Amino acid sequence: MQLLQTTSEAVNSGRINLCGYIQDLSLDSRVIATRYTVEVCDCIVAVCIRQHNGGDLIDYYLIPAIWAEQIDQHSVVVSEISIAKNNFDMLHNCKDQQYVFSLFANVCLPAN
Repeated sequence: MQLLQTTSEAVNSGRINLCGYIQDLSLDSRVIATRYTVEVCDCIVAVCIRQHNGGDLIDYYLIPAIWAEQIDQHSVVVSEISIAKNNFDMLHNCKDQQYVFSLFANVCLPAN
């Protein structure tokens, strides 16, 4: 079994950041800002917690890093990537370019 590298983001105001902060041990443990790429992680897991009927509902958006690299954006709106919502198959297939790009082929993103 191969382990995946994941990073997590919170959904803020309906957006998911595709950039984050990592600790670079080669730079005296300084924290640096970076775009999420396949060198940093395999899959971005964004967590959206919302209230529903007095309780919490949790949705997970699983975004493959190979796709995040290609779209050249710093964030995405969750309504644009509904295909990633609670799609746990993505954990098994996030490194499969054919699977990822066919699944996200119909995602229309506005220009930055």
